[in-house]
Formats: sequence, structure tokens, C-alpha cells
Amino acid sequence: GEIYICTWGDGIARYKNDEWEYFQPDNIAFPKITMSKTDHNNALWFASGIIGDYVVRKGTMGVSAYKDGHWLSFNTDNSPLHSNNILNLEVDAQNRKWFGAWWTDYNQTGNRYGLSIYDDRDDSWQWISHESSRMWNYDMNNWGPELEDGPTLLTSTIGGIYRDRYDNMFVLSYDGGVNVLKTYEDSLVVHSKFRLPNAPHQRVVNAYHNGRQYFFGTEYDNGLSIWNHDSIPEEDGDYWLQPNEIVQELRDGKIYGVTSVQSPYSPSGWQHFVASGAGLFMWDELYWYRYDVYIKRYRFDPVSQNWVNDTLYYADEERLFGSTRTYPLSIYGDPFGRVWVGSEAHGLSMYDPVHERFTNYYQGNSPLLSNQIISLGYDPLEGRLLIGTTEGLNTLRIGRTEKPETDLQELKVFPNPFRPNGHNYAQIVNLPLDSMPGGKNECRIYSSSGQLVRKLEENLFSRFEWDGKNKEDKLVSSGVYFFVVTDADGNTARGKLAIIR
Repeated sequence: GEIYICTWGDGIARYKNDEWEYFQPDNIAFPKITMSKTDHNNALWFASGIIGDYVVRKGTMGVSAYKDGHWLSFNTDNSPLHSNNILNLEVDAQNRKWFGAWWTDYNQTGNRYGLSIYDDRDDSWQWISHESSRMWNYDMNNWGPELEDGPTLLTSTIGGIYRDRYDNMFVLSYDGGVNVLKTYEDSLVVHSKFRLPNAPHQRVVNAYHNGRQYFFGTEYDNGLSIWNHDSIPEEDGDYWLQPNEIVQELRDGKIYGVTSVQSPYSPSGWQHFVASGAGLFMWDELYWYRYDVYIKRYRFDPVSQNWVNDTLYYADEERLFGSTRTYPLSIYGDPFGRVWVGSEAHGLSMYDPVHERFTNYYQGNSPLLSNQIISLGYDPLEGRLLIGTTEGLNTLRIGRTEKPETDLQELKVFPNPFRPNGHNYAQIVNLPLDSMPGGKNECRIYSSSGQLVRKLEENLFSRFEWDGKNKEDKLVSSGVYFFVVTDADGNTARGKLAIIR
């Protein structure tokens, strides 16, 4: 006979033929994805925490990481991770992973407050709270003594962790303020600590830096705070926007996130989008705007102190959140200048600031696991948007910014034969990775007589697309055409395609 033993989180053991075999799970450890980050080695990290000191069925199960087709999970039972209630995470300049937890009573949950930092280069762990800093001692199987001159925090309830463009780490102490830490190869140093102005409770939950301003979002406190300068904020500094410079709807409630994109239509060249419980807002550094499902965009008139119509929808135009009345829970600005907004009840909206159009994804028109989108991230190597929901993880291909190591190997084109109508495309791909080599690649289309028909540029998905038109933008005639792809080093690969009209 056989004996099976099922464990809580450590897989299954089977006893057969006088031997034990162990089967480890190779999947994410939880369905609720509250945050995702990509580290410098292109490993994907996911957190599952909540606001509060309790356990939920689909979350509060530590963190999971995905790399090279395999999953690895960390919790308080199998690692020095200080808490299973990891609400937020970040990756520092040295590729250490920072995990922030909510305040907890250790005697009730077994979790600890504060944050832990994991360095997978030497498998070391550090725990930081308002009281002390400690390193994990593997011999003792416990946290070691307090570090002399180790960093400490304002409070140990971690509302968020954020790395700015200059590699400073902002640790947001919910109910305390903001801690700014400098990171080095073998140490961490507290640079400064400050409280947000006009925020009596200091319930800071997110931060964002774009190289021009710092934005801080709170929960049921003063709403949005903006430091209108590229320097590290100071508590009594002169660059804080005054409350009357921010619209009333963003002075309370909850701010879920901020992202900035460059725009040809803004007097400053920038548009700053704010996801809040009151809706989706935008600031172009001159006016405030509010997006809606009925009127596309309102503008706040500072003279009348009212919202006025700014932009209307066309009759057949897609609307924010697919015309469903809901509010954003997450926001992400992708590397290609688009803004992704996850909603509480109707999926995901993508806003293109150049064309000023929305595209919507929800359970009625996509494979989304849930219409409640609670986190958004990005995998640059695969070019996928990471969509965290309450029921699991979805991904959506939006374009690569990094390419895997590959050469020109076997080119394929599909469909082949190709029947162009002016609106469809033949796709030219490099197998087996479906990725072109690094650097600038180009594709030339030739007729059967050897004449150059068209030059193609590589798209965001590491492919070439041909619509069947020549360089005069006219559809070519039926026949056999040849394509030649050349990489940055001058290597080439060839193929052929039949056109039928």
C-alpha cells in the first residue's frame, strides 16, 4: 500500500516501496494579490496582506516569487519572514526585497510588525521596527540582538514602501509619517524623517516620485499631499502645495495611487493622474480635471469653484470603466505612456493620453478572474501587465522593454498565406522564444523579382507586422514575397510569404 501525508503549505509526502517521496507545490501561494514588483533579475514578487491585524482566507499568506518558470513562497513557517500579513513590498537599488507588515499583536497572530529585508545574494534577513534593527541568526533560529546604530522607524505599522528615482527608500509609517533611508551595499542609513503637513493622523499609504514632484496618499486623513519640487521633502519646507491648491475631493477619503505621463496637451508637458475613492483625477500643473462615465472630463474652475464640462464622449466611444459607476483601486503608468486604472467593480481601463481614448477589460470581454483589480505591476522581460485581483493573477501583453538573450534562429510568419484587407497584419516572429535579439532590428520585404517593397520596424512585442502594403501605402498584388530580418550585428535570417487578394 501507499501512505500520503498532506501538509499545510509544504506539499505532499508519499510513502511507497519503503521510501518517502516529497512533492512541493509549484504555484503562487495565495489568490489575493495586493502588490507586485519585479526585481533586478526579472523575478516577479507578490504580496498578499491586508490593512488590519487578522487573517483572511485568500490572503495573509506571506509572499511568492516567480522566476524561470518556477514559484517560490516565503512565510513565517518556512523562512525568517517576520509576518504573513505583508501588505506592501519594494526592491531597493541593491536588489534587496523589502516587505512591510501591518501592526500586529504577536501573541494573537504569530506575526510581527515593522518590515523585513531579504538579500538573496547571501540569504540574509534584517528586521526593522520603531524599536530596533536585528539580523536573523540561523544558528539561534531567531532574531539576533539589536544592531548598534541600526535604523529605526517612526512607527511599525507600514502603510507603504516606495523607491524613488534616486534610489532613496521611503517607508511610510501609517500613523507616524515618512522615513527616508539611504541604501548601500552593506548598510542602511536613515536620511530623514518627516510628517505630512495638514495630516493630523499621518495615515500614509502610498508615495510616488516622477523626477519633478513627490506625491503622498493618505487614508481618511488629509487626502493627497504634493511636494512640488524634486528634492527630498522636508516637514516645514516651502514646496508643499497648500490645501486650497488641491481640489476638495482629494483632501480627504483614500488615495489609492498616483502616476505621471508626459503629454503634448499639457502646458507643463506632464499630466499627473490620481486614483482615489472619489474617482479618477488629473492635474496638469495648471488645472485639475476629473474623469467620469457620462461626461468624459470635467475641469475645475478656480474662479467659480465649480466643475465645468471640458471634454465629451463621442457617440460610439468607449467610456471609463465601460460606463459602469465605480471607483479606482489601483493605477499604473506603463513604459509606453499609457495609464492603467483598476476598478473596484468593473475591471480595468487603459487610458491613452495621446489619443485621449479609453479601452476597457472586464469579465464580460476578457478572461479576468475578478472585476475587482487591487494591484498593477509590470514584467519587462515578457512585456506583461501584472493584474492583481482578489481571486488571483492575470497578465496582459502590453509590450517589452527588455529582451531575453537570443539570436536570429527560425523565422515564422502567420497567417501564411496572407489575405490583406488594409486592416489586418501578417506577423513575423523569431522562434523559439518569440523575441528578437537585443538592439535595433529591421525587416525588409522584397518582391519575387528582388525589388524592395517595404521596410518594417520592430513593434513592442518583438515582432514585425506587415499590412500587405508597399512603401507608397498601396496594397501589393498577389504573389510570393520574401522577408529578410537583420539584427544590430548584421546577422540575417530569411523567409517567404504568399499574398492572396
